[in-house]
Amino acid sequence: MDFDVDLKEIEHVIESVSEEKQKEIDWTKLWSKKYPILSTYQKEVQIDRYAAKLQKLLDSLKTEYRYNEENAFLVLKDILAQVWNVNHSLIPKEVKIREVKIGKPGIDFPLSHML
Repeated sequence: MDFDVDLKEIEHVIESVSEEKQKEIDWTKLWSKKYPILSTYQKEVQIDRYAAKLQKLLDSLKTEYRYNEENAFLVLKDILAQVWNVNHSLIPKEVKIREVKIGKPGIDFPLSHML
């Protein structure tokens, strides 16, 4: 699969693939072609330890913001991406995300609460 595609092509693919088809795709296998660590980490990482912590974060989002399972997952995934972006951007290291606006407008969600 060629990853050098334009944004419109990616958007088209995302919009055109059905939920049923998405469930059939082995995303780990697909992404491991670009990121080989995805096919090997299961043998090295104590997955249960991280999974338990992530589950607590998901449960917290569901309880505090009344998100369903899918929305809690998407929000947590997006927060993780924001943390990555801050740590790997041109933003000076002393500047960190203090609060992330999620959910209903006007609700401040402290990132430190998630960590």
